[in-house]
Amino acid sequence: MNQKFHYSLKKKENVQYASIMGVIDEDNNLQELGERIGAGTLILNLGNIERINSCGVRDWVNWLASIDKKGTSVIVVEASPAIVAQINLVNNFAGNSVIKSFFAPYYCSSCDKEKVLLVEAKSMENVNAPKAPISRCDECDGVMEFDDMEESYFAFLKNAKLGPLPNELPEGWEDLIHIESTGTSDKRVRTRERTFRGRNSLPSANMSSLPGSLPSSLPSLPPTSLPSLPSTRERSSGNFSSFPSFPSGEHPAITKEPGTGEQGSSTNQKLLLGAVIFLTVATVIVMIVVATKLL
Repeated sequence: MNQKFHYSLKKKENVQYASIMGVIDEDNNLQELGERIGAGTLILNLGNIERINSCGVRDWVNWLASIDKKGTSVIVVEASPAIVAQINLVNNFAGNSVIKSFFAPYYCSSCDKEKVLLVEAKSMENVNAPKAPISRCDECDGVMEFDDMEESYFAFLKNAKLGPLPNELPEGWEDLIHIESTGTSDKRVRTRERTFRGRNSLPSANMSSLPGSLPSSLPSLPPTSLPSLPSTRERSSGNFSSFPSFPSGEHPAITKEPGTGEQGSSTNQKLLLGAVIFLTVATVIVMIVVATKLL
């Protein structure tokens, strides 16, 4: 059983209600769902679609075309932001379906919370520059900012088929819809924890719960006193005035015979000069040989 993709299907006379949840990718069960859908009206709830990749888009477009051939009229309700993004990107993503409502994303910077607000598509029809409705945070009651670009997010409204549910729905069709509790008094909103989407805040992780991770609290190191770094230098003696003192008056690790440093430095200079002269002479000889062969 696919753990990422779930669906439910209910029927009442010629009206069908389907809800798709999770991720639509190459492992979806759209074909199985399509085989169970017949002709008539299909109310399709897409409010719980979290993500859809390129393989899922291909299967989705083909799936909508296949049920359309059966004579199924699709009405999309509660389209999630992931679905809205694909409708804006792919021309035939919605096919011949009618979009009744969709969710708009919002973010509260004060509480670091996000939520989605259900918007009736018909209410934004024929609007030249659609603006996101005002939404308030459930915790601080502050006005939330729209968590997308208004111009690009609402672009689909210009070309998509928008409309309400048909009038000829059978009595009691509302019983087909299972309304899940959102934790708020307003059924138009769904509140969720903020996820990382390019803002300054990152999701926190409990590292102590990971296998093989370090404990949450580590023992502190014992306090130690280290000698301070040299701050000034005496020009006459060449010693640092703040260099730590030792019993013998000088550090044993840097003690050396008088004159040893000067003699070693002179020897190294002579060796370096000899190597340079040798390389210069060798280069001149090679150039003469090459020139002679060319002539």
